[in-house]
Amino acid sequence: MLRLTAEDRATYLFLRGKGILKDEEAQRVPMRNGTTLVCCADGDQFDDLYANLAGMCLQKMPWPRIHTLTCHGGALIIPSDSPLNKGFRGVNMIEDIVDAWSMKGTEMVALYAHAPCGAATKISMSLAQILDNLVQAKLELKQALIKAGASTKVVCLVHIDRGAEEGKRTYFLSAAEWQLMTRHNPIVPGRRWPVQLQKAAP
Repeated sequence: MLRLTAEDRATYLFLRGKGILKDEEAQRVPMRNGTTLVCCADGDQFDDLYANLAGMCLQKMPWPRIHTLTCHGGALIIPSDSPLNKGFRGVNMIEDIVDAWSMKGTEMVALYAHAPCGAATKISMSLAQILDNLVQAKLELKQALIKAGASTKVVCLVHIDRGAEEGKRTYFLSAAEWQLMTRHNPIVPGRRWPVQLQKAAP
């Protein structure tokens, strides 16, 4: 089982302290017509992730109508410049999401990222980079949905496995708040992010 690195744990605590990673609330998102779930295929995390989303859905409808699209990396394969977007993976995922809307009429897409993530770890992608890619995935997907004539809401959710003692939690990530914060704390591969973490992680 993978564990959060010291740097990623410091990033997680920093973002919780700043209110960037918010407690998940069902009222934030429309689910009355079902949800398209885009997530990583990680078998160690999927059950908890799915159960959490299903619980939110059940607050708004009699059954969790979740249309599930999974692959290694999940939503992180969508951005055109993502290191996990090899070949046509991102384009194919966007097409599948648009098809799900046209076939099922779901009114929400839940884009999930999780940490620690095997696909991200394999290419040394930090938690900050994971979240940055997740937000970019939302922006590119929204353009495709608008072009297709869909008014579907896209929500960024982040699943964090904090270890056996602390357990697993899912958080809501505001794309607008993330963009505002990273404007002043740009993510540069190869250095700790943001500057406030320089002393937080060994």
